[in-house]
Amino acid sequence: MVDRSDTITSLLSENTASHILSSDFRLTEMGCGCAILHYRTFNIDGSCPALRSSSWLCSDEGQWTLVFHQGTPEMGKA
Repeated sequence: MVDRSDTITSLLSENTASHILSSDFRLTEMGCGCAILHYRTFNIDGSCPALRSSSWLCSDEGQWTLVFHQGTPEMGKA
């Protein structure tokens, strides 16, 4: 598990931008301004496939905010 500071430090130390592709988007509306987005990511060469999900909440002003994200290596394809 990493926090915001860890993420920023890691991104700042990268020498090149990764070309990550994504596919298979599926949005599930949970009601009351809450949605979960499921999708897959992988490097441009097909390596490092991952299953991802993120939870979003919509404020009273209509602003969507990411409240949780998880990425898990896709079994049997890493």
